[in-house]
Amino acid sequence: MGAWGAGVFENDDALDWIDEFIEERESASIVDTLELIAVADPDEREAPECSEALAAAELVAAMAGRGSAMLPEDAASWASSNPPSDASLLKLAAKAVHAVLDDSELRDLWEESDDPKEWKTAVEDLERRLKMPCG
Repeated sequence: MGAWGAGVFENDDALDWIDEFIEERESASIVDTLELIAVADPDEREAPECSEALAAAELVAAMAGRGSAMLPEDAASWASSNPPSDASLLKLAAKAVHAVLDDSELRDLWEESDDPKEWKTAVEDLERRLKMPCG
């Protein structure tokens, strides 16, 4: 895992995913990335795909006006002009984040690290922002 910190965008997989998204700007890739983890069996939730799903979920949070300061500027700009059409995208993102936290290879890797609490706190914050009431 090419990671240098516990934040969602402090690893190569998440940054590569967000860079590719910004280049292509395909909204369907957000849903595809989130669904891959949200519906996968726990044994199939591999670390790279989980990191990508967390990046996609951060993009969704930003679309709803709940973004992180860590979201790359190009992605934040896109998100601010593309609000979600309904709550289903937020629910899907929250489901994917919960799946990563609940049982995934990424969670297991962080639990074996020197500071698993920092990663868990960052991901729980993302989950909380996705579940915030509207308005």
